[in-house]
Amino acid sequence: MWIFPLMMIVVMLVAIYLIFGRWQFRLPWENSGRYHAGRSEPETPLEIARKRYARGEISREELEQIKRDQIELEG
Repeated sequence: MWIFPLMMIVVMLVAIYLIFGRWQFRLPWENSGRYHAGRSEPETPLEIARKRYARGEISREELEQIKRDQIELEG
């Protein structure tokens, strides 16, 4: 008789944890990774490339090529 209410409490706590994440209050649609925190516009391709270069995912030559491509698109 007492096991069902206990299980419901555990399920509710897990659901709250999954929704708000690691006890830091944020709504599920915030900080989805597509936008910078505090900014409403998406990251530019150059910002993404710089992060990838910093993580070692792309070489310096690839970063320079992305920079040149970005300048061509803007100009």
